[in-house]
Amino acid sequence: MPEVDLEHCLSTALKLARQAGKMIKDAFKKKKNVTCKSSPRDLVTETDTAVEEFLFSELRKVYADHRYIGEESVSLDGEKVELTDDPTWIIDPVDGTMNFVHSFPFICVSIGLTVNKEPVVGVIYNPVLDHMYHARKGCGAFLNNQKISASGETGMHVL
Repeated sequence: MPEVDLEHCLSTALKLARQAGKMIKDAFKKKKNVTCKSSPRDLVTETDTAVEEFLFSELRKVYADHRYIGEESVSLDGEKVELTDDPTWIIDPVDGTMNFVHSFPFICVSIGLTVNKEPVVGVIYNPVLDHMYHARKGCGAFLNNQKISASGETGMHVL
């Protein structure tokens, strides 16, 4: 397999996260068609499946030779999940479906890419709050294009 252009992959994921976020935001305040997957706390909506289908369709146009794992296709279709060394996109189309169903703003679309079973690109977008997180291996993490980092705290003190 040829070398993976991580900058191009990140750019593609950022663009698609915004487009998927628009789909989520458009459906956010509307009545949802909800189905239970494995339990009453494990829900899926028509938006979950539509966003996953959209993302996979668009990614396959650019990266036809990559592999794909999606939360909804795995849980609903029973697809076997096999993480290989091949570049693999991992999607959670509406991360926080329970919040989405109840119109709580703590939801996001999650897009990740692994190569050789290692995470190398990640994009998390909350379209309601317009928070776009992204990271690329070796380049740090960002929130709305501003570099972020861990707090540096090493422990807790009991009062």
